[in-house]
Amino acid sequence: MSFSVVDHLFIFSFLFFIVDSLKCFSCASVEYQSLFERNSALAGSVMVPKFDQFCDSESGVQQFSPVESCRSACVTVFEPHYIGGLQLPYRPFVYIRGCADRVFAAMETRPAEVDVLHQDEICVSLKMSLIYPQVTANEIVQVCSCVNNACNHRTQPSPDSSSSTNSISFFILFLFIFLVKF
Repeated sequence: MSFSVVDHLFIFSFLFFIVDSLKCFSCASVEYQSLFERNSALAGSVMVPKFDQFCDSESGVQQFSPVESCRSACVTVFEPHYIGGLQLPYRPFVYIRGCADRVFAAMETRPAEVDVLHQDEICVSLKMSLIYPQVTANEIVQVCSCVNNACNHRTQPSPDSSSSTNSISFFILFLFIFLVKF
């Protein structure tokens, strides 16, 4: 099956229209405020989110978080929250929420997984220093994307991030790259 240039443009414009009107919650846990304030390069390279405790609960995000218009998927960065070497059971993560293109604006080199995050519902593990090169910490965080309005309110990485979902997403990415090249 062969797609013409017109077919590719139609598909692209359809996807662009859908994604262009996406609304995402935009906030970050208060733990990130000092990081953004201390690092002027980081604060200058990405949109600084609203820092508040409401970002840590699903109901708080849905009731109080600012909403922004996005041209990419909504994302949530889940960083494990440890005190004394133990992950807190009542608050296991701290969060950064927003549009994928804005959250990843500081990335110097983007791996293929991040491109999939812009287009599909998927969760991937990334080093925090890959997302924000100005940060020297190498903690592994979960980054989950979603493609519905106001969908980035979860407080746990999505159960949809199973290996079968990841395999399907990578197959779609491979197929897209194949179609674009040929």
